Amino acid sequence: MKRLALICMLMFNMSVWSEALTVRSIVETGSQQDSGKRPSRGMTKDDVEKNFGAPIAKKDPVGLNLKRKHHRAITRWVYQNFLVVFDSNHVIATVHRRK
Repeated sequence: MKRLALICMLMFNMSVWSEALTVRSIVETGSQQDSGKRPSRGMTKDDVEKNFGAPIAKKDPVGLNLKRKHHRAITRWVYQNFLVVFDSNHVIATVHRRK
């Protein structure tokens, strides 16, 4: 009985350790691919255009509801290496684009 408990405990520890290695390798790989300058959160549309140039495409706004004052338009600008998401006039996220 003790032998079975020991085997189960060792197997559990090995699976947790291998999972941690997998997560670590994904994080390292992602950060290497994601290196590059991008707009930071809170920048205005004018700041983004001044620092990064004109986008390849400006997507139409979504989510605007004039009947509710807290529903603001969400817009996306597409650049070659990243996508910028705006809430009204400010950056809320930047996303790396895969090639």
